Amino acid sequence: MTRNGGSILVTAMHPARFLRGRSANFLDSSGDEVRPRSYEASISDYVMGALRGGLEIRALVERAVDGDLVKRFPRAAQSLGWPALFVMSLKRA
Repeated sequence: MTRNGGSILVTAMHPARFLRGRSANFLDSSGDEVRPRSYEASISDYVMGALRGGLEIRALVERAVDGDLVKRFPRAAQSLGWPALFVMSLKRA
């Protein structure tokens, strides 16, 4: 629930990553790999969940791994050109 006039921003790993057998993983401050629990969902699952929840989708953006990201994080090269993230901006309908 949001306050009147409030908005919700949803960010998630793009479902296409799961199709490639990938899940979220990070390195913590000690260099150990951390793999948060991931749940597979399609973009339509997110969209329909928002609509069923009485929300209006204001924007939906999909971002792929590009050369700039690979320059900053060389290990991202394995996903160059593949969708990595999606973002939805929601408001009460």
